[in-house]
Parts: sequence; C-alpha cells; structure tokens
Amino acid sequence: MAADIGPTFGALLLGILIASTAYGMTIVQTYIYFDRFPNDAMIVKITVWLLFVLETFHTAIGWHLIYYYLIPNFGNLGTLLELPLWSLSAIVALTHTMEFIRHCFYARRVFFLSGHAVIIPMVILVLATIGGGFGIVIVVTVEHTILANIHSTIYSWGVTSIVAITCADIVITVSSIYYLKKGKRGTYAQTKSLLDKLMLWTGSTGMITSAISLAFLGAFIGAPDALVYLALDQILTRVYVNTLLATLNFRTVLRGRAMEEDKNAIIPLPIMQSSSLGQGSGSDNQESSTVVHVVAHTQSHSDVRFGNAVDKTTFDQQKTFDQPY
Repeated sequence: MAADIGPTFGALLLGILIASTAYGMTIVQTYIYFDRFPNDAMIVKITVWLLFVLETFHTAIGWHLIYYYLIPNFGNLGTLLELPLWSLSAIVALTHTMEFIRHCFYARRVFFLSGHAVIIPMVILVLATIGGGFGIVIVVTVEHTILANIHSTIYSWGVTSIVAITCADIVITVSSIYYLKKGKRGTYAQTKSLLDKLMLWTGSTGMITSAISLAFLGAFIGAPDALVYLALDQILTRVYVNTLLATLNFRTVLRGRAMEEDKNAIIPLPIMQSSSLGQGSGSDNQESSTVVHVVAHTQSHSDVRFGNAVDKTTFDQQKTFDQPY
C-alpha cells in the first residue's frame, strides 16, 4: 500500500503554490514602489530591494525542495531516514533573515512615529533578535538531523522563535496604532481622517500577519507528523513582505484621499476693507467684514508657504502620507 504523502509533501506543495502566487504580487508591488517613491530614504529602498531578492531565492529554493522529494524520489520513504536536502536549511535561513529585516524596518518606523522614543523599538529589536537567534540554531540543527527527527529535535527552539516573532508583530501593531492615535491630537479634520485610514490599515495588516503566525504556531505544535507548518511558513513569508510593501505603497492612496478632500475645502478668512464716501462728505472710513473662500490644495512643502507662514493642515497631511510608513 502506498504511503499517504498528502499531509506531508502534499501540504508543502500546496503551500509553495500559494506562496508562488503571492510572489507575483511581490513583483507588482516592488515595481509600484520604485515607480512612485523614487525619493524615499536610501535605507528604505535598500530594504525593499533586499527583501525582493531574498524572496526570489526563497521561491526558487522552495520549488527545488519539493521537486527533489516528489519527482526523482517520489514514494522513496528512505529519504525520511537521510539528512535533508540543503534546500530545507536554506529556506529556514532565508525565512528568518527576511523576518529580522522586516522587524528592523518596523522598529525604525515606530521610532519615528513615537518622536524618537527608543524603548518600544528596542523591545521589537530584542524580540526579533531572539527569533532570529533561535532561527540560526534551527538552521544548524536541521543540517545534521535526519528528516524524520527534525520536528522533535527543533521543537523547543522552534516554539520559542515563533512566539518571539509573533510577539514582535503584536508590539509593532499596537504601538503603531497608539502613536498614530496620539498624533491626531491638535490636528485638523482632514489630517485626522487620513490618520484614521492609516490606523485602520495598520491594524488590518497587523491582524493578518499575527493570525497567520498563530496558525503557524498551532500547526507546529499540533501537527508534528505533517508538514503543514512548513507550508504555512512559505505563505507567512510572502505575507510579511507583501504587507510591508503594501504599507509603503498605501501612501499613494492617502495622497489621493488628501487631494480629494482638500480640493473642496473652504477656509473663511475675514479681511478689512476701507472705502471713502466721496469728497467733502466728512465721513470716516468704514470697516466691512468680507469673507473670502479659499480652495486648499495639497502641495509640496515648498508650495504651501504664504509669506512666513506655513499651512499647518497641508504640512501635516504631507507629513502623514509622504513618510515611508
């Protein structure tokens, strides 16, 4: 009777198929980012390029792994008693590398959102380091453990790593929403509307990544004899990169919303107008209050100056959707 490989290599194949589809989204989002935000900080652009290259290798190596076990070694249960293919340890190494880079990016984001407070970013980096550190231990262990014994050997290290990474994601989401909500104080209605949309987006992406991380943890603990957790790892990596890129590209949506809301904004400005009643009338100049309706447009910082004053609404909105959040 043939062995049932559905829960093992079948699950892994399905995970790689879904991950490959998500990789197509990564390509599109990477192109959109570099097309629309050429003036971002170099560190942000390097981060995007690095994640794109690493995910490309991650996708290719995933297919190499599943091809090896399902084509030339199909039905060969002896492979379970051999050391795993190098592709497996390479996938684990790439996964933890991308997760660490992503957490560093979000730690930087929280640092700027908080007004350069260091405590929360340090917590994120510590959790990311714990997750990445145990990831290194897992990579080294996998290279020297037969395939059938990998799960039991790396169990405690794997759980610790996943929990640390999930906690880092939760801290990132909660702290980002907190600082964005705090930034709403003292701003105008249009700016508050943009911040509300940004908070909703941050919460949604944070919930997605946290939910998949918890599903990954549940599969790792509850299904030790299957490879469902490895399939979810493939998907989770794509979700991590795509949510980061979507966060960067979401500024285009914010910018469009700001311009749509501002183009019909009416600002009443009282001005003083003097008039003469004619020669010899002996009448003093009269004061009349006139209201001038000004249409406000969202522009660049250099375009919103009027004399020595800066339109605070425009400045706040520009700051909101131009920063690489």
